[in-house]
Amino acid sequence: MIQGAIFDADGTLLDSMGMWDTVGQRYLAGLGIEAEPGLRKILFPMSLAECAVYLKGRYELPHSYQQIEAGINQGSCLFCTS
Repeated sequence: MIQGAIFDADGTLLDSMGMWDTVGQRYLAGLGIEAEPGLRKILFPMSLAECAVYLKGRYELPHSYQQIEAGINQGSCLFCTS
């Protein structure tokens, strides 16, 4: 008798990859900041931690790297003004 199962739905039933294409723009938009053209291509090869470092430095964000990562993972900004 099967007592449990693990099923990886992402890529099979769900496709979350599209969400990651605009995560930088959406995060910055939540702060009221317009993203630079081509941000998606800049962030694409980076890890989440590298994205946080880039966004913090490029946009002079006052938040910690951990706060930026949490906001990106949440799908929005933790400090949104709107």
